[in-house]
Amino acid sequence: MFATFFKRLPIAITLSLAAPAQAMDSNLYLIALAGQSNMTGAGDVRMLPVGFPMNGPRIWNFTNADIWELAREPIDSNYGQVDAVSRDEHPGVGPALAMADAFTAKYPKVSVGLIPCGKSGSSIEKWQPDSSRSTLYGSCLYRQKQAAQQGKLRALVFWQGGQDGKDKKTAKQWGKNFKTMVTA
Repeated sequence: MFATFFKRLPIAITLSLAAPAQAMDSNLYLIALAGQSNMTGAGDVRMLPVGFPMNGPRIWNFTNADIWELAREPIDSNYGQVDAVSRDEHPGVGPALAMADAFTAKYPKVSVGLIPCGKSGSSIEKWQPDSSRSTLYGSCLYRQKQAAQQGKLRALVFWQGGQDGKDKKTAKQWGKNFKTMVTA
């Protein structure tokens, strides 16, 4: 009898020491994050305040590796990146996690799923409708469809325009190109 008990003891200890898995909400409020460097982020992760984000257990990230994990900076991390078209050299802290933290603070019964799709230095022309995953537009659509298995897309936050502001002709076309993208 003791032999059976001691054979099972290591298993019981192992199970009791294992951290409980974080339960993921199956009905996330999905927010796609598109645009260029201001969306992908350039801030220093080491400068974040302790305890940020305050509502972290309710904020999820559909990583660039196409897996769900609790959100942490950088949201637009290159780790395991699937679509090379949106790979950034040095992603950092951006507005997404702070926005999601503020949103979940205001709506305590809501869990958020972030879907990063941005690309530093991308012009609005790079965001024109083309469903190929080798384009920013196509990759972002694909990622939204994959993430939609965990919730409903509620918003698209698009922060872009700096690259196009460098050239007067391109800047004048920005509004037309943006409308084309949004309409599609």
